[in-house]
Formats: sequence, structure tokens, C-alpha cells
Amino acid sequence: MTKHKIIPNEGEVLKQAKALRATGLGWKIVGRKVGVGEEWLQRRLVPGYSESKNEQVRIRLYESRSRKKKHPERPGIRPISDADLKRMRMNAPPDDRDLTGKICGDPPFHRSALAQRRDA
Repeated sequence: MTKHKIIPNEGEVLKQAKALRATGLGWKIVGRKVGVGEEWLQRRLVPGYSESKNEQVRIRLYESRSRKKKHPERPGIRPISDADLKRMRMNAPPDDRDLTGKICGDPPFHRSALAQRRDA
């Protein structure tokens, strides 16, 4: 977690920042000139900025959490029925891999590089 910098002359910094902003400089440049961050300045000088920023963060967090819970279906993907799955398993060649091969993700022998080289 970051430590907050204590600004001893906060009133002076804010006066300087207001004056610089009145000249048309951006938040980032003003922040650099007075030695504070742009977010710090905006939270203190723009009315309602903190509330709107907090609301944006709350909405973003809520959406990401709700997206994880709902798992919306992706377009173009449909669930496989039991009959289709049974038919696909019947048409698949026998799996002759040992337990280690299955766990490690080795391809069945007929799809391995060695078998393809031998067939070519």
C-alpha cells in the first residue's frame, strides 16, 4: 500500500494550483509544478470529484464481480447434448495413453509427431 505524502502548506499549494489552472494549464502539469499528484488536486479543487470517482470505482467493481458470477454465454457456443457427446466418444479412436500421458496432456499416439513422421 502506498503511503500518503503529508503536505504541510496545503492551503498555499491549493492557491498556487488554482492560479496555475486559471492560466489554462492541465492537471498533470499543475501537479508537477506544485509537487503533488493530479488526482490529489482534482479531489480538492473540483466540487463533487471525489464522489463521482468513488461511484465510478464502485460501479466498475460491481460489474466485474457480477460478470464473474453470471458467466454469460458466449455467442456461437452451444452446450453439447448427451447424445452428441456419446456419438463423439464412440467415433473417437481408443485412448491408449497411460495415466501420466493423460495427465501431462500427451497426444494419443496416432496424433503424435512420431506417428505423423512415420506415416509420411
